[in-house]
Amino acid sequence: MTAVAYDHLLGTWTPPRTAPYPVSLESIRRFVQGAMLPDDVYGNDDPAMVERHGGIVAPPLYPLSVFVRPLRTPDPLDRFATDPDWDAAGGMDVFALPPLETPFAKSLNGGTEARPVRLARVGDVISCQARYLDITPRQGRTGPMLVVRIEARYTDQDGQDLLRTVRTIIRR
Repeated sequence: MTAVAYDHLLGTWTPPRTAPYPVSLESIRRFVQGAMLPDDVYGNDDPAMVERHGGIVAPPLYPLSVFVRPLRTPDPLDRFATDPDWDAAGGMDVFALPPLETPFAKSLNGGTEARPVRLARVGDVISCQARYLDITPRQGRTGPMLVVRIEARYTDQDGQDLLRTVRTIIRR
């Protein structure tokens, strides 16, 4: 594998991307039920719980689920009709990061580290920014690969941090 310099891509935050819908009690309910979480805290509208948390709160990883396709917009999975080799991973454009010039077509999930800062509340409007932390060519047992680490920060409408993540993606 020929060495390619990726330093020019490191560290620059993307512009904020805002979720199409604010946090709602219904979306929290769906997340809690889908993740099979106890609902004694999340989505609880009991006045004592609301006062304790400053509102009706969502689970810590809820911000990861808010970037949904708005109603009446094209379905990105329609791409399978014209590109049967597409892996549906969304590529590196999930966070609107600059594309990586690489010969590798497949993306593997190398894991996600998450650091919750504050729980999202009903009515919050969540935004996300991302940046490349590290892009490292490596030689694996099955050949060359590229290990990509992406940091993302999820904020509320006031720019206050809700969640920070670091995702590792292995390109092969």
